[in-house]
Amino acid sequence: MKDESSSSRTERSSLPIQNSKFKIHHFSLLLLLFLFALEAAVPAWRNSGLAPSTAPVFYWNGVTLLTSAPPPFGNALEMYRADRGAELTKDLPEGRKMTLFYFEWDSIELGPFSDVGGHEAEVCNVRHGSFKLLKSGGQRTYKAANGETLRFNYTLLAMPNGNPVYVYKLPWIQGYGLLESLTQDRATRLQTAFLRHRGAARVLEAGFFGATSEDEAWLLFQHEVLDKLQWENR
Repeated sequence: MKDESSSSRTERSSLPIQNSKFKIHHFSLLLLLFLFALEAAVPAWRNSGLAPSTAPVFYWNGVTLLTSAPPPFGNALEMYRADRGAELTKDLPEGRKMTLFYFEWDSIELGPFSDVGGHEAEVCNVRHGSFKLLKSGGQRTYKAANGETLRFNYTLLAMPNGNPVYVYKLPWIQGYGLLESLTQDRATRLQTAFLRHRGAARVLEAGFFGATSEDEAWLLFQHEVLDKLQWENR
């Protein structure tokens, strides 16, 4: 009798443990289903009834735009999924040099565009060991001919030999403007994912070598690129 009673008590005591395991397993499945549903629902909600912006958009017709190109620029076009873009290196007077990257999207959601354009200009350059970061977080404002204000993020890098490189970057989306925060942190990506906006987009980034000051680099950028931007309504 003792053995039967002991066996019965063991079976009864194991039931709560089994039930607990079942509940945890059941909860895990529900959580996974909820996450999958949320991942599918957010893009559907963001795009439902969302008309693209019709605000003026700029374009730069002073350079040949490509839909595909050899590496390494071709890799950037493919990775960013831009409709077209250009890479330009130009020698300027008195030993100055400009390197410019330009990308165009005809229509893109704000969330995905944030993933493309919303990272600091120094991330790629410093990560590959080519440059050293000296200063970031600055801004420069340019007043276009049509009255639109473009606010560029400004970064100062140093080449391995110590010479400065002045970098300006503008991730811009039609009807929304500049992405205020150039960062890839999770909180910013999550916040941007819930913003509903769609339009043509541009990324314009230029680096200047050999300039004696940031003021000089900024003047060169305006003269060589910004003053040549044209605007149209789409």
